Amino acid sequence: MISQNQAVRSGLGLGDQLRLETPSGPLVRPVVGILEFYYVEKGTVFMDRELYKKYWGDNAVDLMLLNLEPGIDRSAFKTEINRVMAGEQRAFIYTSDEYKEWSSRLTDQFFTLTYLEMLIAIFVAAMGLINMLVISVSERQRELGILRAIGGLRGQVRKIVLLEAASIALLGFATGVIAGLFNAYFLVRTAARIIAGFNLRFQFPISVVLATLPVVLLVALGAAWWTAQRALRQQVVEAIGYE
Repeated sequence: MISQNQAVRSGLGLGDQLRLETPSGPLVRPVVGILEFYYVEKGTVFMDRELYKKYWGDNAVDLMLLNLEPGIDRSAFKTEINRVMAGEQRAFIYTSDEYKEWSSRLTDQFFTLTYLEMLIAIFVAAMGLINMLVISVSERQRELGILRAIGGLRGQVRKIVLLEAASIALLGFATGVIAGLFNAYFLVRTAARIIAGFNLRFQFPISVVLATLPVVLLVALGAAWWTAQRALRQQVVEAIGYE
C-alpha cells in the first residue's frame, strides 16, 4: 500500500506495479491500497516488515503505532511502557490526544506570525476607516450643519456617521470573506497538491466568520464614534458657512 502523496507523485493507481530499488535488487509489487497518510513529502510505502528486512537488511524501528483494546487505560499503559523501557531505549511516547495537542501547538506556533499580521491589519484598517470618515464628514460639513439647523438632532447626525461606517465595514467584510474563500481553496486544493502531493479536505470556517463579524463591526463603530463626536463639536453656524 502507498500513501496518497506517493500515488500523486509517482502517478500510480490501484493495481499498478510499484518498482523500488533496494540494496538487494529491485522490488516490484502491485499497489493494493492508497491511504490518506502524510509522513514525509516524498510519500510513504507500506509493506510487510519481514519483506522490508529481507530487501533492505534493516531491523530498526523509527515509529510504532499501537491500537489498544477497549477498556484499557491509556495513561496507565503509557506509564507501564515507560517503566519497561527505562534504561534500555530512548523513545517519545504519546497517546493520541497528547499527539494531537502537540501537533496543534506546533501549528499555532507556526501561525503566530500570521496572527500578528492579522492584528496589524486590523489596526491599519481602523486607521484607514477613521481617515476616510474624517474626509467624508469634512466634505459634508455644510450638509450636516444644514441638517442640524433645520432641526436635526445630534443623535441623528451621529447615527448617520455610524451607519456609514457599519456599511463600509460590512462591505469590506463580505469582500474579504469571498477573497479569503478563494485563496484558502487554492492553497488547500491546488498548492498543497503541487507542493506536497497531498489533497487536503476544504472546510469553510463558518464559526470563525461568524465570530469575526461582531469584531469587525465593533472596530468600525469605535472608529466612527470619534469622527461623529468631532463633527458634533462644531458649531452649526461654522458648519453652514464652511466651504
